[in-house]
Amino acid sequence: MAGAVGPRVLAIASGGGHWTQLLRLRAAFDHADVVYASTIPGLGDAAGLSEFRVVPDANRWQKLRLIRCALAVLVLLVRVRPKLVISTGAAPGVLAVRLAPLVGAHTIWIDSIANADELSMSGRHAAGHVDLCLTQWEHLADPPRIQWAGSVLGATSAVDDHDDHTIFVTVGTELPFDRLVHAVDRWADLSGRATEVFAQTGETRDPPLHISWAPYLEPAEFQRRFEQADLIIAHAGMGTILASLQGRRPLLVMPRRADLGEQRNDHQLATARRLGGRGFVDVAFDEQELFCHLLADDVEPPEDGIGADADTTMLERLRASIDDFPRRRRSGRGAGALVAEPGVTVTTSDRAASPSTTHGRERGEHDQLGDQTGGAAGEREQLANRRS
Repeated sequence: MAGAVGPRVLAIASGGGHWTQLLRLRAAFDHADVVYASTIPGLGDAAGLSEFRVVPDANRWQKLRLIRCALAVLVLLVRVRPKLVISTGAAPGVLAVRLAPLVGAHTIWIDSIANADELSMSGRHAAGHVDLCLTQWEHLADPPRIQWAGSVLGATSAVDDHDDHTIFVTVGTELPFDRLVHAVDRWADLSGRATEVFAQTGETRDPPLHISWAPYLEPAEFQRRFEQADLIIAHAGMGTILASLQGRRPLLVMPRRADLGEQRNDHQLATARRLGGRGFVDVAFDEQELFCHLLADDVEPPEDGIGADADTTMLERLRASIDDFPRRRRSGRGAGALVAEPGVTVTTSDRAASPSTTHGRERGEHDQLGDQTGGAAGEREQLANRRS
């Protein structure tokens, strides 16, 4: 941006759907000095970012990796010295917003749109410690603690036709999804279309027999195959769903199931039900439904694609927060306690957005990160507050 540089912002998210959602918020950062961070090398180059950092990924079951991730995030915060930290999840984002007060930064959490039935565990953990917590589903809002300002889906746009004849299967980067891959592999063999299919399988011990596959792809190669395919078959991950809507690609999803050990919870079932019901994706809830869709060849591009940006209401809310939060200082009364700098008025609505007035019910265990992340980070935060 020409002229004065805006406030320093750290925008951090895990790879996959969390990262895709963060990128759809970029328009809100156009007047800020932004450093991006994620868990997969190459994502910055693929997105054309000039300032990109890599941090290790982790989840609540990987305690040593969680400690390593926390240390890396703390080092990043010290080096970047942001005025504001923004995250769409998951574990690195929770750690970043919890540790941000140590460098005097304010914090914003945007819970993943994948969490359609309840706030994610990461979101519930972060909500009591951030200056602004946003859910992307209006029925989950519980103001002032959890607020709603639209979603990353953004405005719809016209759909283009494609004349390619390939099928790309993707299961994401975290866990294999052999049930999906094997179902497609069987269909491809029976239909004689195995040469048209390529699958990104994750680290599987039982690879497909008939179709071409690889456990992982570099971001540029993934994008090439994604754009060339006339049908995407995938788990119900938000990164794939958002990319297909933006690229106007026909998408058939089969959600993972927690009772089969394919996911830690059933948020993908909730995602599939909500977005399938709105006509954004075609859904097969099991292998039989997947076969039926493939045999009928009835998966079409979405009726409405989406643009490159999130909802205008969400972008405007984030722009206002980026402008406003860095002008305030923390009172030392705990995370999220804001005090206006001289000449800055804190209104009643401003105070309502602070989690110092938090209330609301706790929901069941869900998503990425548990309470153990609060230990070391909370002790550092309390120490910093006492010193202040």
